[in-house]
Amino acid sequence: MTSFEQSQVRRVVRGGSWGTYERDLRSTSRDADGAAERRDDTGFRIAMIETADRGEAPPVQAGQDAYGRCADIKIGPTAIRFRWIAPGDFQMGSDQCDAWSCRNEGPLHRVIFEQGFWLAEHEITRALYRQVMGEDPSHFVDGSLQCPVESVSWLEAQEFCRRANAELRGVALGLQTEAQREYAGRAGTQTPFCTGAAIDPQQANYNRHVGHPVPVKTYAPNTWGIFNAHGNVWEWTADEYHASFKGAPTDGSAWVGESGTTVTETSLRDSPAILAQVQEQCLQDGSLAYSVVLRVGTKPERSVTLGVVDADQAYRIADTINEGAVRLLD
Repeated sequence: MTSFEQSQVRRVVRGGSWGTYERDLRSTSRDADGAAERRDDTGFRIAMIETADRGEAPPVQAGQDAYGRCADIKIGPTAIRFRWIAPGDFQMGSDQCDAWSCRNEGPLHRVIFEQGFWLAEHEITRALYRQVMGEDPSHFVDGSLQCPVESVSWLEAQEFCRRANAELRGVALGLQTEAQREYAGRAGTQTPFCTGAAIDPQQANYNRHVGHPVPVKTYAPNTWGIFNAHGNVWEWTADEYHASFKGAPTDGSAWVGESGTTVTETSLRDSPAILAQVQEQCLQDGSLAYSVVLRVGTKPERSVTLGVVDADQAYRIADTINEGAVRLLD
């Protein structure tokens, strides 16, 4: 797969954000964006994808606190705490079809984690991202460096993991899988939220009650010690997006492969008020880069960027879309 094709693959995001409605915070709620997309309400959380003995013990001294086993992994001078998520099984997704749920949340299916896993207790912060990547892409730069990094693409999250792993020994870090995110976020519950049948602004950051991301430990964690199981920022997962869970893995692994879809394959169908615009960007070397931005006239308005292309190709794509040859998914 070329870098352009990889940038167009849609990746799953989970958890809702500071700007989404309550329904988007549900444990089963899922959305997706192209891997190159950057949004001011999307960050990421990491998991240990490999340890020295591939078992329960990480390559550091693990501790115990009120929420269970924990381990601090140092990336440079900064430690990030991971929670041990014990083996088990759960019913992933939803078989409901009502105002709260969407077609992409079903069918309900059993996922079995035969081995436990270590998951970061909160999202990657601006401070840690800056330390590893040497920059801070966040839109909200006036807040605390302990806020989650946002405006970061899936590709950039993967690059963060690559650079962090170059400094580590005996352990490898990677993006959480979609199943890991729901399992750990639920913390043994089957209710819409890990807080029960309802959630309120004292328990999570959502629906613009605050209007921006907040430091990662602002709200109490769930009973497994996972902060921001709901709200603050959407979190990238390793999974490619599929319109349903039909054929999904049942072992908690990431769902990737031939049935993964690209922005142009899954997002182009009938929808009202579509406008394609060509945007120019001046690069540091003085050259120009071009991209096609699709404006969707929904409420709230959405946009999807179709990669970086040369000027002639950008205008051909925009003309084709505006002439009605293809339309963007609502």
